[in-house]
Amino acid sequence: MAAFNTIDAVRAAEFHLYYPEHLLVDQLQPYTVPNLYFFYTTTNDANYYVNIESTFELKVEAVSKQVSQFEPSETKYRPDWEPKNLALLKAYYHTKHEKKDSHYVESFRYATGFNQK
Repeated sequence: MAAFNTIDAVRAAEFHLYYPEHLLVDQLQPYTVPNLYFFYTTTNDANYYVNIESTFELKVEAVSKQVSQFEPSETKYRPDWEPKNLALLKAYYHTKHEKKDSHYVESFRYATGFNQK
């Protein structure tokens, strides 16, 4: 939903007749957003990748601090990890996180305006 709301805002910024008072009263000029990057795309929709190799371990550490977002804490809250479960989580991220050319990456859907590449 955030992506759809962003696209609506981008379109409104480009077309002065959506909010004519912005131009007439506030003297705001239309603006064209040059690039759009949408995170959390499906593999088929991704067309832009950022190498996160240098910060991947920091990402894994940050994710591991969100104890309540993973089992077993989802069903029975606990404020910390059992060492075995923490090791499983980190191993999961190391084996399952998306890679491109043997490097950890974050994938995005890149678009310029409304013309998809």
